[in-house]
Amino acid sequence: MAAAISMATIRITAFNVIKTQEVRRITNGDYDLEEHNKFVKYVLAAAQAVPSTQGGKNHGHAWLIKDEAGYQKFTGDSTIVVMEMKNPGLKASIGSSNSYYVIAQKMQELAADNDTYHTQEGVEAVLRDLIISKVPKVTIEELENEAFGFTKVTPMELLQHIQNQADDVDDVDINTKLEERNEAVDFEGETSLKTFFQIIETNKSRNSISIMRLPATVNS
Repeated sequence: MAAAISMATIRITAFNVIKTQEVRRITNGDYDLEEHNKFVKYVLAAAQAVPSTQGGKNHGHAWLIKDEAGYQKFTGDSTIVVMEMKNPGLKASIGSSNSYYVIAQKMQELAADNDTYHTQEGVEAVLRDLIISKVPKVTIEELENEAFGFTKVTPMELLQHIQNQADDVDDVDINTKLEERNEAVDFEGETSLKTFFQIIETNKSRNSISIMRLPATVNS
């Protein structure tokens, strides 16, 4: 029972640290890669707020939201390999011939492994909740499982999915996309030709555009 209380305390501590971190929300489902990247920076800072002995020991739990290549680039260390720790359990592998010193050492290592593991699990859970609470539901709803909700989705998978929903296109890409959309005008559409080109010019001035949400048809 005492062990269970200790594990819960470890997870709650991680939760309380990360929930105090400032993460600005993505308020609109129509966002671009620039806004997504800013969002990731906040989440990355939150992930680093709880120390970890994994991932080089200097970047908290940043490795929970980056793949191996991304984490190596972030740390500047191409030799770092990070794997999530599996549950070490509550029983140390003690042999009948082990001395008291060896037994004590194994128990100490087991306790340390449990601290690392349950901190990791607590951070992963709160990062997942944090991300979900800071983005429009429509952005991630297809990841939600009918039975398990988002519990089986990792923070890294959430961020990758959010990135996939954004589209950042420069002027060259805009011309390409417009060419792809070079089709007959639908005079029964809801968007006027004047408004359509105003949208294009406005987005060109910002050097990015959300192609997925451009009007499919125009009228005069």
